[in-house]
Amino acid sequence: ANHKGGTGKTTTAVNVSAGLALLKNQRVLLVDFDPQGHASMALGVDSAHVRYSVTDLLTGVLPDVQALCRDPDDNLYILPANATLTDIEPELVRRVDGQLQLKHALQPLLDAFDVIVIDTPPTLGLWMQAPLVASTELLIPVDVGYFAFEGMRQLLDAIARLRQEVPLTLATPHILL
Repeated sequence: ANHKGGTGKTTTAVNVSAGLALLKNQRVLLVDFDPQGHASMALGVDSAHVRYSVTDLLTGVLPDVQALCRDPDDNLYILPANATLTDIEPELVRRVDGQLQLKHALQPLLDAFDVIVIDTPPTLGLWMQAPLVASTELLIPVDVGYFAFEGMRQLLDAIARLRQEVPLTLATPHILL
């Protein structure tokens, strides 16, 4: 995650996921939590024509792990995102537990994977907050420039505010230059 766009969030999420799946032989679920669906595209998934998407997960449809998009030769699965994700944002924002919805929705999938990686959009709103609440680790990609560092500062400030609202299980963030 990083509030600044163009810092390599999606590239990092895709490559870390692929590396863990291929090099460490871990079962990895990459959750594309950006309505633009770039992580899905990076793995060759046409997110407009998928059986399950993040929207389904957030609206209560538990995906069959075997039906998730994956390469049959490795351990990398993806839960793609598409523009339908923006359709449910107003409902989740209105809900008292909207920030917790992703965490609750992913709970039944935890035993099926060694690692779940969540790619986030460059925002401080719900699409960033829900993954932070659902996560135990945070990797902040930062290009070495003023605006990226400012985006990181804004993200860390947002995390401090979020900690006052909901219980977070996040460890100390890791910064990737």
